[in-house]
Amino acid sequence: MIAVRLPLVLLASSILLIAHSGCTPPDNPIPIEYDLDRDGIPDQYEAPGQSYLGLHLYDWGARVNQTDLFVEVDYMDSTEGGLYPVNEGMIPQQDALQKIVDAFATRGVAVHFDVGDLHDQSGDDTLNPARFD
Repeated sequence: MIAVRLPLVLLASSILLIAHSGCTPPDNPIPIEYDLDRDGIPDQYEAPGQSYLGLHLYDWGARVNQTDLFVEVDYMDSTEGGLYPVNEGMIPQQDALQKIVDAFATRGVAVHFDVGDLHDQSGDDTLNPARFD
């Protein structure tokens, strides 16, 4: 098995792994010192009020001593503005995402999906990680 020490942050429709070089990101004056859970996200950025490369990972569920994996999922509107019926195969299903979260949890990895407001139709701008938002 080959181990690669990268932060487990996946963003944008094209997958982007943010490589952790051990240096301080430009927008963070705090030096990187510890990553005890070895998820590639420095521990101080998994604390309330902190941001890592402009991302407020604590608000999305990141915690110290927990291996975190962040995945943004994009999907297409296959109805073409309502002309066609919804193709459920094109939409990330909440129960399928939860099965992935549960499977990784058995290995000690906390998976955090972001599918936008797909499963959180509250209409407000607050984050709801339990609804993959």
